[in-house]
Amino acid sequence: MRENENQTQISEKEDEACKQHCNTYSIKSSMGLVAVLLLAVAVVLEGQFGRDLTSGNFTAIAFATWYARSWTVICYPLYCPIGMIFGKSLKEMWKEDSSILQYHGKFTKGFIIRIIPITIFLAASYTCFFYAVKMVSPTDYITILSVNIALIYILSVTWLREPVILLRVIAVVLAIAGVLFYAISYRQSGSGTVGVIMSLISALLSALYRVYLKRVLPDSCFGKTLLALSAVSMTVLLSGWIFVLLFSATGFEALNWDVMPWDSLNLTAAFGVAIHALTFLGTAVSYPVFVAIGLLLGIPGNAIVDIAMHHVIFDYLKILGAILISCSFLILLIPEDKAITISKRILSACLRLMIKCNQNNLSTDPTTPTNNGITSASSSYFFIDSKYNSGLAETQI
Repeated sequence: MRENENQTQISEKEDEACKQHCNTYSIKSSMGLVAVLLLAVAVVLEGQFGRDLTSGNFTAIAFATWYARSWTVICYPLYCPIGMIFGKSLKEMWKEDSSILQYHGKFTKGFIIRIIPITIFLAASYTCFFYAVKMVSPTDYITILSVNIALIYILSVTWLREPVILLRVIAVVLAIAGVLFYAISYRQSGSGTVGVIMSLISALLSALYRVYLKRVLPDSCFGKTLLALSAVSMTVLLSGWIFVLLFSATGFEALNWDVMPWDSLNLTAAFGVAIHALTFLGTAVSYPVFVAIGLLLGIPGNAIVDIAMHHVIFDYLKILGAILISCSFLILLIPEDKAITISKRILSACLRLMIKCNQNNLSTDPTTPTNNGITSASSSYFFIDSKYNSGLAETQI
């Protein structure tokens, strides 16, 4: 009797745990769906207002970069009240998060080694964004920018010793092919490919600062990454005006305060902050994959606006390129363990096909000696041993 009662209690506890798990999954999925929609809208609006900002004779790109990137300095101050709601004091949060600003316990070295390189990569990437949307549509820019997840994987393999996985190699090849289709499309239309190159440079710089952040802070958390983002923005705020004055004094860029498009500039900066905030919030309350999908939805969202509002025509090469890049993006979101399993199955299927073709050739040629001792090659050489995982779908600034 006691055994039956114990089993009943265990079964009830398991059912209750299962219900709680399902409720948690349902809540996270619902929040993730809201984050996806809001993030997609923010990505579309940032791209469209960025295009409006750079249209015409606007050349103050350095000023726009300095002004817009300075807005994200509010990220960590906004995070602190949220942390206090969950029972953390300001002193505890600073003690926990300030390690991102230090290197071997020293803030000066931490600023030089960690913050300055990230600032350069991030500011340069945003500068390329303004130059790119001046020459290509926001849809083209967002599509090519999605290649950064493939570039992150390449850098992670070469720099962080990530495992080389066949499925992710295929995704990288698809991303490269997609960019080539975009370049061919612009060449055929008679327009320059400078916009495509600027978009690709922006994607590369974006990948560099994310991988570098993983390099210097492998155990990053929300507080640390938000503090790093605020520190980077503060560095831009305090030093970026030097380049603004230099470019204006040399005539490289023209600053005309009377015709400055403040509405477009403020909205572009605001939606840039919204993208960062939704990225962190969506990852915190939901699953990282939802955030990635929200960013990817910026491609069809911008395409709809470009076609309806700006009458942009997308030829078959651009459409094919967008499909290839989107497929690459989605493949790289597959978790590492599942990607390894799928890759092994692909290799096994290819090996069986090769063996079958070899056997058919041997059977059709009676003069060729048969080899019944064919051994299956191991596919383990496709996976370099590594204990480090860069977390392509994890939170990153």
